Amino acid sequence: MFLKSEQLNYKYGEAVKFQIWNQVYNKKGLPNYRFIECHGYLASSVAMNGAVWCVMGEKRYRVKTENLLSKTDRSLVGTMNPPAGFTLKPVQYIQHIPGVEYYGGGTGGGKIPVSQEDRDRYRLNPSNTELDEAIQKQKDLINGKAIG
Repeated sequence: MFLKSEQLNYKYGEAVKFQIWNQVYNKKGLPNYRFIECHGYLASSVAMNGAVWCVMGEKRYRVKTENLLSKTDRSLVGTMNPPAGFTLKPVQYIQHIPGVEYYGGGTGGGKIPVSQEDRDRYRLNPSNTELDEAIQKQKDLINGKAIG
């Protein structure tokens, strides 16, 4: 097999935005595979057989040249952005609460509460709206606004 190389428009060590094919979880906690946008450093400026190495923290990824999206800001390096409606970690629930019925089958290895009310109440991963409300509450506290 011949080794084909091509010169890229990027230089070694530049911060780039790229896509990798990785496992994500939907709102119900079921696994799927989708392209995830990542920000990292380019490990070489030459593509061998249509792929380059990109580094994000301690992990290296072999990325096809068509999945190199653009240059990016160095402050974003190390971030992974899943598509809308997906998360990188499965939904987790608080375990072993007396009086709550569970069934096995969670993707994260834990049991899932049977009733929908218990699932909403004992969910460990908060939704984005709850997180946004908590952030806004903290901002209001810092700015001196009264919380009603």
